[in-house]
Amino acid sequence: MKSQKIIITICLILFTTAFLWAESFTVVFSDGTVKVKSGAGWKPVETGDSLSSASVVKLASGSMLEIVSSKNTLTLYDAGIYALNDLLNASQKVKSQKFLSAVDARIQNMVQGNNYHTTSAAGLRGFEQGARGSEFEDVEWAVEEDDADSDVDPITQGQNLLALNKYDEAIAHFEKMLTEWPYSEAKPFFSYYLAYAHAEKKQRAQALKLLDKISINQGHILYADYVMLKGRLFLESFAYKSALEIFKQYLALNSEGENTQVVLLLASYCYRGLDNTARQKECLIKAKEIDPASLLGKEANALLKEM
Repeated sequence: MKSQKIIITICLILFTTAFLWAESFTVVFSDGTVKVKSGAGWKPVETGDSLSSASVVKLASGSMLEIVSSKNTLTLYDAGIYALNDLLNASQKVKSQKFLSAVDARIQNMVQGNNYHTTSAAGLRGFEQGARGSEFEDVEWAVEEDDADSDVDPITQGQNLLALNKYDEAIAHFEKMLTEWPYSEAKPFFSYYLAYAHAEKKQRAQALKLLDKISINQGHILYADYVMLKGRLFLESFAYKSALEIFKQYLALNSEGENTQVVLLLASYCYRGLDNTARQKECLIKAKEIDPASLLGKEANALLKEM
């Protein structure tokens, strides 16, 4: 009898400790059909609800969920059933991947105004000139009319804000452009940069929702950028299958170059998440062979040695 009391006491202590250490999350984004396990059934999840790290959630196809605590942000995109404690462990593993810093640096460089994207923005200067001489001449396309950069095209102006880490201002700028800019050719650029700004604020669900709304085909100048940013967000959202769908499309047409190295490294981690070691290794070997001396090539080699 005494031994039974001791066992019960220990169990209560363990349960209480687990409860106290459970991380508390707030739902900041819920789209589609999202439910949390409640007893023998499930109940709907809505924005503003509180969830424990011990919770189990279920997403239907086409749904998204984002929850935040004082320490972590978790985003879910693919349909499935998820134990939040498992996701916390997986999230820590993602954060520990050194190669992602090199990938992020590549994406950041492409977004914040290098020659490649300046070329993209140059096309908007043509749109702007046409607008000034047309029925849209009264459209206010700059953030501030009296700004010293008022003659800079709207993409470069937004890039400058992103380079200064002024994400809220960049979001306001690109949202304004989406509403006021008269030419549809520019809208994918604005949505892409807007998504990047939200991603930098750890608002991955909003970023993914924006990227889902735009169609970037393989011939578009933004295609590689779109694949890398969306794929990176998918990886952080444990949406490995969705990420691999866009990676496979890209790799079918691109076998060389730094962008391909980035996609191969991201794909390798997705295969790792799906426990497909053979495909993970295949991607790392290809990434290394493209340029063994590059930073990304060295990262691929280091990951191969860890396998």
